[in-house]
Amino acid sequence: MESETELAAVNERNAERMRERHARLKAQHEATVKGTQSPGAGETTELANLSRPAPWNWEDMDFDDEQSGGLSLKEWAELDLGALAIMGAKKFVQQRPVLVSTWVFGLLVASLAGGFPVSESAQEAYTVMKNHSDAIGSVEITRALHELRVSESNYYATKGFWSCDENCTRSYDRLQMAQAELARASRHREEALAEARSEVGIWSSFGVQDVRDRLWSSWKSGKDFAERLTWWDAVFLTVGRDEPIQQVILRMVLKYTLNLTLGLISCFCYFVYSVYGLIVSYGSSFLSGAAFFLLALVAGLSVVSAYLGSMYAVVGGGYMMYMKQSAIKQAIEGSSQKKLERLEGGKRVPGPGLRCPV
Repeated sequence: MESETELAAVNERNAERMRERHARLKAQHEATVKGTQSPGAGETTELANLSRPAPWNWEDMDFDDEQSGGLSLKEWAELDLGALAIMGAKKFVQQRPVLVSTWVFGLLVASLAGGFPVSESAQEAYTVMKNHSDAIGSVEITRALHELRVSESNYYATKGFWSCDENCTRSYDRLQMAQAELARASRHREEALAEARSEVGIWSSFGVQDVRDRLWSSWKSGKDFAERLTWWDAVFLTVGRDEPIQQVILRMVLKYTLNLTLGLISCFCYFVYSVYGLIVSYGSSFLSGAAFFLLALVAGLSVVSAYLGSMYAVVGGGYMMYMKQSAIKQAIEGSSQKKLERLEGGKRVPGPGLRCPV
């Protein structure tokens, strides 16, 4: 109840401030058109603000000037981040109930779904066939890969720069035979694995676990991609002589956030394709496979969106907290400077302004 009262008070203050500002600007505009405006001190200041162009970057922005964008210094200092977050979350839920319900349902599926149990006979048949497919991978595919590497080395050793003689031609034929043997062994392993999977089905605990493993494997690939990209961004990062360390840290955090978003989204697309391959491998019917695919898609999207949303909320909350503390610090410095002006007989002493870290 207290939070709702505080939110209502904040909204009422903002609305009153905007009404007063619009009324003042409208009166000045009408007076300017009629030519009856008298050049007072406050009016001159407002007209100067109207004629001043908007800053090109945040560093040139005056946070005491509401017309250049953003909040005023007093509003930054009095900003209630908790109430603002609650108000934004409530507004998002009220405006998009279907989307939020689907998101919660996807999170429940991703966290609680374990698949249907299988009978002992089906589990035993699956285990035997799975071990057979693993044996094919460890014996036939390993041997085929070794023969392929040997054939590739022999071919590139006998290959000329512009031509290929008789020895080069025979090496190339052996290379093609090794590639065909590797493809045959891979197909043999996939057929044995598909036969084992058909014994339990995609809705079984084995199928759900395979899908969950694919999701976390894609997740790890996306995070590794973001780390590599951020490392190169840090290597080629340019830092100004007078640039504060807080601004450098914030820039790197934003770069990592964007890189992680790109990595997770791209790897999620690969996860969707791999789920389709698993459904085909488990031999599901069209309707059963389509229903499972939709559930896996909703669950994966819910997990990725929850992670990215939490990450952006933390980054945005940290930025706003930093701006609030900076506004409080500037307000304290401003009050000290006013006392110094009174002591020096009204002569203004310039002081440092607030610099936004982006």
